[in-house]
Amino acid sequence: MQHCRQCRADAVGLIGEDRGGEFTKDIFSEMSFDALQDHYNIAARKESQAKIEEFRFFLDQANERVRKEKADLSTDGQTILVAVTTAGEGMINQHFGSVKEFLIYEAGDNGIRFIHHRKLDYEYCAGPDGGNPIDPILEKLKDCKLILTAKIGGCPQDDLKKAGLIADQSYAYEPIEASVLKATRKYFNLPEELEAN
Repeated sequence: MQHCRQCRADAVGLIGEDRGGEFTKDIFSEMSFDALQDHYNIAARKESQAKIEEFRFFLDQANERVRKEKADLSTDGQTILVAVTTAGEGMINQHFGSVKEFLIYEAGDNGIRFIHHRKLDYEYCAGPDGGNPIDPILEKLKDCKLILTAKIGGCPQDDLKKAGLIADQSYAYEPIEASVLKATRKYFNLPEELEAN
């Protein structure tokens, strides 16, 4: 290949190693049908395509399960993400300033479910010099609406509020899932029949 990848997306080989001559029309037009068939390897291509189709099938099934789970969480398809600070034991038992990761829950009017962890590079109280330690936290939680924590100071709470996040410490040392349900109901006017999934 003699040109860069941007202008020669159809090129074959590596920069400095032009293999285009191996794939000219002349070479293929001179080959017999059997040689072309061997070169093209129809059986291997069919096998590869079957694997691709199988992958697509399972991917479609997984996506459908996600859609169904989301529908099971909410009658109208609307859910919110809730971040929780915890040191373990299934309780909201960690100070916001000491958190190294958040547990993220999805909540709707029919229930809640745990989604994943979101790790931080450093704790709020041990943030880098010269920058606002809340910025990376806001970036990690930009799609969340609510944070449940054992304790939070006034400055970070104000920063979270300005960013549109509600921080609540009234569920300190209570079980996580029950608290997520109660807080979601409290702040987003969801019905009382919510149950943890």
